Amino acid sequence: MIKRKWQLGTMLIMMVIMQCIHAKEVTWCVYDVAGNRGDTMQLMKDYVIAAKSWNMSIDAKVYQNEEQAVQDYNNKKCDGLVASTFITKSLNNFTGSIGAVGLIPDNQVAKSLFMTLASPTVASSMLQNGHEVVGWMPLGNAYFMVKDNRLNSITQLAGRRLSVLKYDLSQQRMAKRVGAQPVVITFDNAGQKFINDEIDILAAPIYAYQPLQLNQALGHRGGVINFPVSYISMNFIIRQAAFPTGYGQKSRDWFKARTPRMMQNVVQWERTLPNKYWYDIPAADRSAYQRLLVQLRKEFINSSVYDPALINIVFRINCMFNPQYFECKLK
Repeated sequence: MIKRKWQLGTMLIMMVIMQCIHAKEVTWCVYDVAGNRGDTMQLMKDYVIAAKSWNMSIDAKVYQNEEQAVQDYNNKKCDGLVASTFITKSLNNFTGSIGAVGLIPDNQVAKSLFMTLASPTVASSMLQNGHEVVGWMPLGNAYFMVKDNRLNSITQLAGRRLSVLKYDLSQQRMAKRVGAQPVVITFDNAGQKFINDEIDILAAPIYAYQPLQLNQALGHRGGVINFPVSYISMNFIIRQAAFPTGYGQKSRDWFKARTPRMMQNVVQWERTLPNKYWYDIPAADRSAYQRLLVQLRKEFINSSVYDPALINIVFRINCMFNPQYFECKLK
C-alpha cells in the first residue's frame, strides 16, 4: 500500500513537472498607471496563476505609459495587452464601444454587461482581425471633476477647458457641442494637467482620485458632478495566433467568475471620494445633457464609431433595470 501511494505521488509530481516543461511562454504588456503595485497588475498576477492551469506561462511586463504598451504590442514585442477600451478601440470596436458617452448609467448595468461578455453567443464579436478580447477590468464611471462647484449648468460649460481623451472622438465632439474648449489628455497626464490648472473640468473615474492625488486640484471649492459621463474599463487582449484554441473562452469564463468581486472593488473605490465633493446639477440640465448624449451616440453609431451590437446589448440591459429611463420609453 505504501509503495502504491509513493508511486502515485511520484506520477502526480512528474505530471506537474511535464506540464511546466511544456507550458507555452507568452509575454503580456500591461498598462497600470500606478505601476507594479497598482490594481491592474494585482489582477494580472492572479491571472498569471490561473493561466498556469491552462498550460500557459505568462511574463507580465508593466508599463506606466499606455501608448508605449500598445506600441510594443503592435510591434509584436508582446503576445497579450492590457490597456483601456479607448486606446484598444482600433483592435476591437465591440468592447471599444463600452466607453460610449452616457451609455452605462451605473455599476448594476455594467456588471450585467461584463457577465454577458463571457457568453459564447458574443464570442465572435470578441475576435476582430486576429485580436481577441479575453478579459476585462471595470474601473467605474467617469464624472466631471471641477475646480469650482458653482458650475451647475450645461450653459456654464461654454468656454471652459474640458478634458477629452486623445483616443475618443465622441468626447471631443461632445465638448464642442456644449461650447467647451477641448483639451486633449491621456490617462498618463490627466491628473497632472488638472493639478497644474491646464484644464478646468476633468472627466475621470473616482478610481483615479487617490493615485493621481486629485485632492490637490479639487481643494476647498472643487467638486464632482454626480452624473456619469462614460464608463472606464480595461481590455485584456491577445494575438489569437499565439494562443491555443479555446484559450479565449477559458479566459473569459475566469473573468466572469471574478466580475462580482471586481464590481465590489469599483464600489469601494468610489467610496474613497469624500462626500463633500459630490453635488448634483438641476433636473432640467440633467435631462438636457442626457438627451445630448443620446443624440451623439446615434450619430456615432451611424458613422460606425460605435459598434451597434454592443450599444444594443447595453440598451436592453439598461431598460431591464431602469424601465423608466426616458430613452427606454422612446422605443
